[in-house]
Parts: sequence; structure tokens; C-alpha cells
Amino acid sequence: MSDGLTRLMAQAIDGLRVNAVAFGERDGRPVVEKRRRALRTALFPGGNLFLRLSGSRIHMFTSASAWVEHELHCFALLHGPERACGPLDGGLFVERLPGRSLRELVIAGELDAAAMTAAGRELRRAHQLHCDRCDGPWSHGDPHLGNVLYDAEGGRAWLIDFETRHDPGQTAEARHADDLLVVLLELVGRCEAPGALAHALLAGYGAGLALEALRERLEVPRGLEAVLWSTRTHHMGRERLEGAVAELRGIVEGVGARGHAT
Repeated sequence: MSDGLTRLMAQAIDGLRVNAVAFGERDGRPVVEKRRRALRTALFPGGNLFLRLSGSRIHMFTSASAWVEHELHCFALLHGPERACGPLDGGLFVERLPGRSLRELVIAGELDAAAMTAAGRELRRAHQLHCDRCDGPWSHGDPHLGNVLYDAEGGRAWLIDFETRHDPGQTAEARHADDLLVVLLELVGRCEAPGALAHALLAGYGAGLALEALRERLEVPRGLEAVLWSTRTHHMGRERLEGAVAELRGIVEGVGARGHAT
């Protein structure tokens, strides 16, 4: 599949935004309101078929009520039940967390190692939480840069937007490696020199079985999985992507080796 065709397919998939987001205030505190967009549910079967065929290892919730239940559960697990406010007609609302998304920061040229280290630490913390729905340690499924907030004043990161989940039957290490891969792919797609930032993320996360599983995933795919990677890397060309992935592999091996040495 050519770079041009891969990019066109990826851009079409990027345009399928199923939820509308609004900011407001309830009972004196800032909240985020999320609702399903009208008529978008008809796209879910095709979207989930693409996710399955492209080896994404995740799926979207075709039922709005199942999505709301899952998102509120994850928000309460990670951030406390007092922040997972409740359902709305066709959606939900949660407390608005402090900070700016990593995507906002990278677009503004303000993403730094401190933010990435905090993101790595928060992913590690979240991955250590037991989740009955996962039948083991929790995982996000789609923690792209827009789904990670960084609060510079508080010095911590927050994970948000739990609209997908990993397919059942995967090991915790595979799910955690996939979460790290999603962050790293967008990072290399949006940054000219992502090496130091990728190292900060992985150093903040720490060595372990997830990094070993991640190293095995760092091979540029072909076919529909290449389309999936194109959506995650901001439509990066294959030649440049192969160089970036080779660099990532070296970083993963270095962080893992230091972890084993200690």
C-alpha cells in the first residue's frame, strides 16, 4: 500500500469523531460534558471492523450506556469517585481536571521532559491499579497525546477520555505495552526530535515486562495496520517512520537494560 493511499485512508478515519465535548460548571465546580453525536452510532460496526482487521487490539462501545458506565468507572478508579460526577441524557459529565493536553503542548512547542516524565509515572500508577472489568491491572486503550493532561503547577499528569477498551484475553503486559506505543507513535509523528521526550516518558514509566513487550511491537507494519499507525503518527511517511521506530527501539532497550541492572 502506497504512502499516499495509506494517508488518505488514515485521514478519513481521523474524521470520525463520535462524541461532542463541552465545558461548563455544575454546583460551583468546572466540569466536562460529553455526549454522543447524532447518527454517529451507525459508523461503529465499520469502525470496530477496521480496528479488528488493523490489529489495534481495542474496540469502541456500540452502546452509549455501556460507554458511559465504562468511562465513569475508569474515571472513578483513576481519579476518585468524587470526580466522576454522573450520566447525562446521551452522555456524561466529570470534573474538569487541571492542565493542558500533551497534544496542545507539542503543537505550541512547549512539550518538555518534565511533562513526559509525569505522563510515564501516571501511566505506571494507573497500570498498577486492579480493575474488575479488565480481570487484572487496568489499561486505557487509546492514550494518545490528546488524552493525557499535564498540570505544570502540580507537577503531575492525568489520563482522560476512556471511550475505548482493550479486547479481552490479552495479557496485562501486552495491554500496557500497547498504551505506551500509542503515546510514542503520536510523539514521533508530531515532534522533529522526539528522542529525549520518548526517553523521559519511558524512564518515568520504568523498566519491566511492559517494556519487553513494547520492544517486540516496534516493527513498522504493512497493510491495514500501517493505516492505523498513520492515524497515530499524524500521517508520517514510511521511510521517516522506520527511522523513528529504530530510534525508539534503542531507547526502550536502554531503559530496560538500566532497569535490569538495578
